[in-house]
Amino acid sequence: MSKQQSKLRFKHVKDTRSQRLKKSSEIVAVSKTEDSLEESSPSIADEEELKQRLNELESLKLFDHNVEYGPATGISRLERWERAAKFGLRPPLKIKNILTKHANEAEFTESVWDCYNL
Repeated sequence: MSKQQSKLRFKHVKDTRSQRLKKSSEIVAVSKTEDSLEESSPSIADEEELKQRLNELESLKLFDHNVEYGPATGISRLERWERAAKFGLRPPLKIKNILTKHANEAEFTESVWDCYNL
């Protein structure tokens, strides 16, 4: 192996080592960030609120999939609920309560079908 090839090989090994060190330092930085996030984890009240929101969204999803209350495309969930009530289909009051509670949140007001061009 010539001196030139030896120098190139040494440079490659050195560059590879420095890249590995850089990656490992980035991993350490990320793990430290994750540790600090765990230390400032949400309180039990926040977790309960999150669980409640997820349960409410699941109830709305079931409402969207229930054909008993009429078509769910092209109108908001509240409009669909009101239309079903108007025609005597007795939609669950729980759904209306959820919708009025979260009236300004698109995640709650829009049907699961709104993301499709139906």
